[in-house]
Amino acid sequence: MNKFLTVQSDYDFNSEKTDIISDSNAKYCYFFYINNISHKFDLDLQDYHFDEKDGLNKEELDQLQKFSNLTKSSIVIQIINSVFNRIATLTTSKNGSLFANMSNNPQSPSYITYDQNNDFSNSILGNIHTNKMYSFSANVSKESYLYRFADHLNIMFYLQQDTNRIVGGFVLNKLDSDSNNFDDTLNDYYISNLINTFITDQLYPYDLELLLGIDKGLIDKQGNDKNAVEPIKPLSMEDSNIALLKENWEKLITTKFLKYKTDLSEEEVEYYKNTLFYSIMSTWMIIVHIVEELDEYFTSGNEEKLIQTAKAKEQVVSKINMTETADFLSIANYLKVAKTNDIMARKFDNYSLSKPRMLFDVYNEDNIFLLDANQIIKNRILTSYLMMILFRDEYGISDINSNFLNINQLRRLLQEDVQNGFSQTQIDEFTKTICAQNFDYVSFINDNQIVLLHNRANDKNVQFKKIVNYYTWATVFVASKELERNDLKDHTDYIMISNQKSKVVFFRQIIRDIEDIKFNWDDDFFGVKQIKNIVFTMNKQTKLVESLNGLMDRVKTEDEIFKRQTERTSIILSFIVALLIGYVDFLACVFSILPCSWIAVSWNWILGTIGFTTFTTTINMIILMLTIVYLGRLRSRYRNIDSRAKRIRYSKERTPKYVDQ
Repeated sequence: MNKFLTVQSDYDFNSEKTDIISDSNAKYCYFFYINNISHKFDLDLQDYHFDEKDGLNKEELDQLQKFSNLTKSSIVIQIINSVFNRIATLTTSKNGSLFANMSNNPQSPSYITYDQNNDFSNSILGNIHTNKMYSFSANVSKESYLYRFADHLNIMFYLQQDTNRIVGGFVLNKLDSDSNNFDDTLNDYYISNLINTFITDQLYPYDLELLLGIDKGLIDKQGNDKNAVEPIKPLSMEDSNIALLKENWEKLITTKFLKYKTDLSEEEVEYYKNTLFYSIMSTWMIIVHIVEELDEYFTSGNEEKLIQTAKAKEQVVSKINMTETADFLSIANYLKVAKTNDIMARKFDNYSLSKPRMLFDVYNEDNIFLLDANQIIKNRILTSYLMMILFRDEYGISDINSNFLNINQLRRLLQEDVQNGFSQTQIDEFTKTICAQNFDYVSFINDNQIVLLHNRANDKNVQFKKIVNYYTWATVFVASKELERNDLKDHTDYIMISNQKSKVVFFRQIIRDIEDIKFNWDDDFFGVKQIKNIVFTMNKQTKLVESLNGLMDRVKTEDEIFKRQTERTSIILSFIVALLIGYVDFLACVFSILPCSWIAVSWNWILGTIGFTTFTTTINMIILMLTIVYLGRLRSRYRNIDSRAKRIRYSKERTPKYVDQ
């Protein structure tokens, strides 16, 4: 489906009924995974009551009791709340904190609570997965500048004990305008997509150390010498990476949006250029910080220390002149000092947090009969809006587009759709994106975008929130496996170009990891059976299982090649050893048959023949061995040069670059 800006139409949306889309909420979804969970987080310990009858002494019983408490939601929520409490100490001003305090006790603030919309205890098979699923919610303070960017943050993850990993995600709910005007709805979507593109192009793959300007050599020095005290230069907006990032955002938002919105006030322009930028960056760093804290809690073995730290509430003191810029620098400087001083013992894996994905739920006023796709398609404004979300690259607003359309170009493109209608090819492509279709809602999935279209307001307020969470959990399931797949692919590429002597060990481990993340219809899917069809619809588009099978075939092929190379090397070494043994046997044979008396061998030709043969054989052996050694070193030299070149190229490709739009 190719679309071109060939018609400069003056078609006015206001000439038609444009209040068909009364609400369209965007959600930014980040997904992550954590490997190598500590053995202490054994969920079976929660399901068994140990006592002295089991042959355990009091000390052992106390230790098991501590282990059984580690995975309880009441403990995990304290760990996450400690991050929010820390953020509050860094950012709280006279206007309040970024996140709302949900407790009645201001001396012991609680910024997160259990998310009731993610309580699937009634739908979980046998209720055996309840203690493996964690879901929390944090509300953004309405007095905070952050509230216009997002009104709440959901944190959800699942503990997979069989594969020893955690998979989860963050969902930022973005507040859109309540206006029924289509232009306002379009502007809201365009800004949401622009933010998504900016994060993907400018920040991913995530490298917090690069952004904060952390000297990795200084980290190593601090780690090797605990008494070493090096001054840490605080960050400012003049730092090269931050300044370039800010400059790129201003260029992007100005050239693509603000340039064509001449009716905006100075306050609005200031919001888009500055406040929105700091909202994006501060929220992103908070998410990264939470992932690091969870990683340290579940993998480092320091969980008891973290629990004690979480229980010791930090005193929140309001600062007088805290702005969005000051908040950003305060969080960034804290993370810089923490990482440099190795307070965070574990370094964050740049690839264990995904690019942002978008989930939209659209509520329209026309009460279209959703079981009939033709009824949806007849509504051109609604269909053009849905197609724009689902086919971003064809509409020129995807991060892969070299010429990202500005808001006016996109509006004219939608006007053309509404005026001229859609081709049969476009309609066929649109209907292929339908995942689920029933009386209450229709879901569409394409290009890592999910759209839920629904009619009834009560569905949105009550049941529909759980339906949205089904799609979120399904995306957690798929996206986390895609992340691990990408990580395994990068690891495989690196092993192939490295000089590892025991590659077969790494290949076997990669094969085991691939087996762990593969799935089929018989899997438990977090125990939520409602996400099965969603997952397999996503798999049809992403080809995840096929790509995992392809990666496994590739690793097995390389494993076989490496084994053949090892066998050839073994054969060559065996041949050399055999030659040496044969040569020694030859000398032993020759000199053992010589007569004991020199008188009996007075014939000179016998001695000459023996001496010449021995000398010639020795020289040939030396030449052969030197040739084998020389060829081996020559081959190894070129292989090392090629590997170094590939590693240099590999590291450059994986380094985040701040590129102009």
